[in-house]
Amino acid sequence: MFAGLDWGESHHQLCLVHKAGHVVHQGRYTHTADGLERLDRHLHRHAPLMGIAIERGEGLLVERLQAADHTLYCVSPKVSARARERYRMAPKKDDAFDAFVLADSLCHEFRHWRPLPVASPQLAELRAVIRDRERVVWNQRDLENQLRAILQSYHPAVLHLFLFPGPGHQPAIPERLPHARAGPSGGARADEGVHRPSRVFRTHPI
Repeated sequence: MFAGLDWGESHHQLCLVHKAGHVVHQGRYTHTADGLERLDRHLHRHAPLMGIAIERGEGLLVERLQAADHTLYCVSPKVSARARERYRMAPKKDDAFDAFVLADSLCHEFRHWRPLPVASPQLAELRAVIRDRERVVWNQRDLENQLRAILQSYHPAVLHLFLFPGPGHQPAIPERLPHARAGPSGGARADEGVHRPSRVFRTHPI
């Protein structure tokens, strides 16, 4: 029995193909604790498997499958794209069809493919830390972009006050912000150059 797993962020499509070439199972499993447990039970029900073809070489799903003693074959997206052309020329995205192509290609060519090596516990832990750090960096970048877009729309002068150098950089915040009112010397207001919309809410119909 050969398996093809079309990986996705929210769900995974599993296809099991007999060595004779006919499809034994097609299933969709969510990327949740319950969904992955269902996937484990279904794979165990059809064990032993000759291998599982997947387009990812790392991640929680890969580590979970390898921990269950499954042999994984990492297929390059370019290889899987060329393999799809042997079955169908239409470029339409179909998870079930993609999973079948992975399983059927593994059935015919697994002798020429190299299994994905199992990472050591230290390497698996390091990869988990790297994934967490990347997630934090992505969230920080998204928040910076949202804040920059809001300031450019309503208060563009604040961008120069806080010295935003660009996406992905930490803004240099002054140690002490100038007071909004005029100082004792009667000088100009510190926020004089800050743009303010003349009217935020309209009180009359357009």
